[in-house]
Amino acid sequence: MKFSKNKGGSDELSMKEVERENLLNLLCRMGMQFKTGVIITNPCEPNNPILFTNPQFFEITGYTSEEVVGRNSRFLAGEDTNKETINEIRENLKKNLFTNVEILNYKKDGTPFWNDLVIQPVRSHDGQVLFYLCFIVDITKQKLENARLYLQQEIYTGIEKGYELGMLLQKICQVAEGFFPQGARCSILEITPEHKMMIGSANSLPEEYNDTINGLSVGPDVGACGAAAAMGQYIVTEDIRLSPNWKQFLYITEKYKLRSCWSFPVINHEKRVIATFGIYFSEPRRPTQMDLEFVQTITPLVLLTLKNAEHQKEILRLAYVDIPSELPNYNYFVTEFTKLMERTEEGFLLMIQPSEYINIVDSFGKQQLSFLLKKLGERFAEFSNGMDIIIARSSEASLIIAGNCGENEIPLYINKLLSTTNEAFVLDEMDLYISLRSGVVSFKQYNGDINELIRMADIALSHSRKKAGNSIVYYEEQYGIDIAKKMLLQNELELAIKNKQFYVNFQPKVNLSTGEIDSFEALARWSSPKLGQVSPIDFIEAAESIGKIQYIDMIVLEKVLNWLQVRKLHGLPLYKVSVNISANHFYEMDFAQKIGKIIQRYEVAPEYICLELTESIGLFDLELAKYKLNELREIGVNSSVDDFGMGFSSLSYLHQLPIAEMKIDRSFIQEIHNPGAKTIVQTLILLAKNLELTVVAEGIETKEQVEILNDLNCPVGQGFYFYKPMPINQIDEILKT
Repeated sequence: MKFSKNKGGSDELSMKEVERENLLNLLCRMGMQFKTGVIITNPCEPNNPILFTNPQFFEITGYTSEEVVGRNSRFLAGEDTNKETINEIRENLKKNLFTNVEILNYKKDGTPFWNDLVIQPVRSHDGQVLFYLCFIVDITKQKLENARLYLQQEIYTGIEKGYELGMLLQKICQVAEGFFPQGARCSILEITPEHKMMIGSANSLPEEYNDTINGLSVGPDVGACGAAAAMGQYIVTEDIRLSPNWKQFLYITEKYKLRSCWSFPVINHEKRVIATFGIYFSEPRRPTQMDLEFVQTITPLVLLTLKNAEHQKEILRLAYVDIPSELPNYNYFVTEFTKLMERTEEGFLLMIQPSEYINIVDSFGKQQLSFLLKKLGERFAEFSNGMDIIIARSSEASLIIAGNCGENEIPLYINKLLSTTNEAFVLDEMDLYISLRSGVVSFKQYNGDINELIRMADIALSHSRKKAGNSIVYYEEQYGIDIAKKMLLQNELELAIKNKQFYVNFQPKVNLSTGEIDSFEALARWSSPKLGQVSPIDFIEAAESIGKIQYIDMIVLEKVLNWLQVRKLHGLPLYKVSVNISANHFYEMDFAQKIGKIIQRYEVAPEYICLELTESIGLFDLELAKYKLNELREIGVNSSVDDFGMGFSSLSYLHQLPIAEMKIDRSFIQEIHNPGAKTIVQTLILLAKNLELTVVAEGIETKEQVEILNDLNCPVGQGFYFYKPMPINQIDEILKT
């Protein structure tokens, strides 16, 4: 990619232009490697034109690079894009500031999508902004899911605390209004047995309008809500002024600029409309697929809330039903399984899953997958032949089944179940033939822990995925041996934690310019009296599986603090030490306070401790992580992100977390002699420096790697080229010299 020639008319580009062109080429190559959409713009020209987009940008928006290069990116905005957000972006660009916003953009075909937009100014050595590096992430599904989960949690919490019906309905309206574009107003009307519309919640609508419709009978000419209630289907009035069923209300809708209304009936199990959920807009508007999917998550919650107010027993029933498929859910299965095991000792537990479920979701949607599982469950029930059987939905794509029969009869019954797929299922008026993967475990493996039995069946199901067509995998004895080994390891681990059998090895981090030790990373090690030296990979995985990794973290921290305290008492120099911690600590309300008290007990300054987290912190609750890391920073403890670059979520959270250090994953260092890997490492170093983070290169093993890292101005390195992890006494001897 080239820029225009300089003003002097020379055939040779100026040195600055060459450097700028090289930087642009570097950014473009980097952009091609990202799994998120990337735009590079040129703020040095009027209108900040686009210079580059990567293939993922096309996948998200539908615009090819040829269609957008040279244009300003404002074409992604549309009629419902928040003007305040646009102004915020413009102001930040004027000030050359880093920007991260969520904004409603539009694809080439007009489909709206929520964009988690990151704009990073790329500066020259003298501080001039040369380019804007923009990252585009389609978070529509995430935003939809977050809104659904948040609303679901709010409603469940409100029901548990006994909140009044009006408060719960208003919460639904508030969340919905926040999801839709600015200016949306929502209402929930309860429909009485006499078919009257009564205001349940409509705080955002004018009081005069609410008074007008409150108490009216439903009917096809009583606005969208009256029509939806009368007809039992959702009604979309794109333009109220042109709709005959709004004729009698035009005087008041015009007064308050209510120009569009969509109404969705809330229908109970008796097929009776008990409420409507309405959305009003100030301009004519039709719903997108995203809008419809969101509303589909609202109406079940409205139903749940109303039925809670009507009858507490109904709430209890819903707690045991998977709403999308109308099948019993996992909670129901666990309860009924306990009862089944009181009646029999013989039988099987089966985990079963359509082999094509991913294609089904992509082609028909999750609702159709739920419908398929429901029909599958019905067919299984027909084949039970009077057998005591439990069928429930265990996950998005799986059914869990338990039945009592003789041990020798299990294969026969399982084969009968699989034969149910010989007949087609009808999805969206299409005949669909499917195959089933299944994992089976006998009740004779049951030791009183249903979760363990389910885990065995799940392991067998995982093995069945390796086979084509209808596949059955029975849990094998070898799995039991593996479980026994795991249990032994877990038991010994419990004793090791109780008796603090762990010790610590230190691996130095080295200043790459001077070769001097800069700091250390503390690594947990375990020598078991019964098992001998246990690999950290094994005992850390085991500790995580039993929820005890936090205890090991604290043992390591105290051993590190004890070493620092001893050096302090002897007047020896202190070094910063990184301690690996699990993100599970963030579930502890007083985690930061506990860390602070431990550090105070050893009378060591907190700046000598750095808590190191893996890059998977990006998959954690980001807001909670930010809160906990800020609490740690307030007490003087810095944080580091380990294995950076292994996942594609890194950039989406790096700038948001209050961390002080970034460790580049060893996989990049091992390949740094290759141009691609070198470019990535160089970019990560520049990015870290722009974010004012310390950079540590992990896994250095050769002199060549050191030389390249020095050329890239990487300040700190760690690896076997310098030092292997060593016991503390060896570290002390090294520090003496």
